[in-house]
Amino acid sequence: MPTRRRLLPGYRHLLTSDSLTAIINLSADLEFFLSTKLFFEKHVPLEKMERWTLGKLVDECIKVDFVNNNRIGLLKDFVELRNRALHWRGILNDIRQNPVAELRLEKMLTEVYDFVEKAEIIYQSDWELEREYGNPFVRQKAWIEKFLKHENPL
Repeated sequence: MPTRRRLLPGYRHLLTSDSLTAIINLSADLEFFLSTKLFFEKHVPLEKMERWTLGKLVDECIKVDFVNNNRIGLLKDFVELRNRALHWRGILNDIRQNPVAELRLEKMLTEVYDFVEKAEIIYQSDWELEREYGNPFVRQKAWIEKFLKHENPL
C-alpha cells in the first residue's frame, strides 16, 4: 500500500532561534499532516476539514486513535501554546525571560517537529481518492489568482 510522509522544509534551526516562526510553520505542517491522514485513512472529506481549527483536528485524530496516548498531552499543549503565541505574542517574551520555560518550549517544539517528521499515512489508493485530494488545491490556486487580480486586496 502507498505511504505518504510530510517532508518538512529545513526549519529545524528555528526551533531554538525564532520560536514564533517555528510555531507557525509547525502548526501549518501539523494541520496538513492530520487533515491528510484523516482524509486518506478515514475518508473524512477535505471540504469538511477546511474550516476546522488545529485543536479540532487534534481532537478528531485522538477520537480515531491516530495519536498515541503518550503524545496526546504534547499535541494539546502545543495547540494551546500556538493559540497563545499567535493571539498574545507577549507570552513568548515571558518564556524567553525564564530559562526553564525556554528549554521546555524548545523541547516541545522539537518533539512536535519529530512527531510530524516521522509520522506516516498508509492507505489504499484509487483514482477517485487521488482526484478528490487534488480538488482543494485547485480551489486554492483559483483563490490566489483572484487575490493577485485585486489592485487593493486588503
